[in-house]
Amino acid sequence: TIQNNVLDNSGDQLIFIQDAIPCKTTGVRSNSNILVDHNLIYGTAAFAINDEGGLNTRFIDNTVWYAHDGAMAIRRSPYTGTTPTDTQVVGNVMNTYVTLGVTPAVEQDNMITWIAQNKRGQMSPTDIIGTTPAFVNPTQGDLALAPGTPGSGSLTNSTTLSATGVTMAIPTNSVPTAS
Repeated sequence: TIQNNVLDNSGDQLIFIQDAIPCKTTGVRSNSNILVDHNLIYGTAAFAINDEGGLNTRFIDNTVWYAHDGAMAIRRSPYTGTTPTDTQVVGNVMNTYVTLGVTPAVEQDNMITWIAQNKRGQMSPTDIIGTTPAFVNPTQGDLALAPGTPGSGSLTNSTTLSATGVTMAIPTNSVPTAS
């Protein structure tokens, strides 16, 4: 579980899940049952999140921004051909989102600024596509959604994270919203 963290400023990926291969003695696939939940993930020189073969990986209610290659890539491994299985992408705020050769089992309620035109028809009708969110104060690291931004939800039962000294609200059942 990767939960309630601020992950930032990397020259490469911040979360890289690769090749879920069965263990020789137990048969259990490595890189399985991973939860990435309520995190602020930003500032990478590659994809911020790259899933190349995880089993039952869940990306829930994260803000993923300022990633050079893209916020999230879910794809078949170019090295081994392993395909992510039973992936869930729900309630995230992302500047970009890429799927290559794989379709998540559940994909809904995300705010995505850019996605390839040929993928738009494959997205959930509950996604908000093509809208750049209004953040409270992104230059100071406050990537909470400003009130009134589409998808901003409510702050009921929220926890908080701090990015560069600024508090960010992380709602329990919605995308991040300013307090």
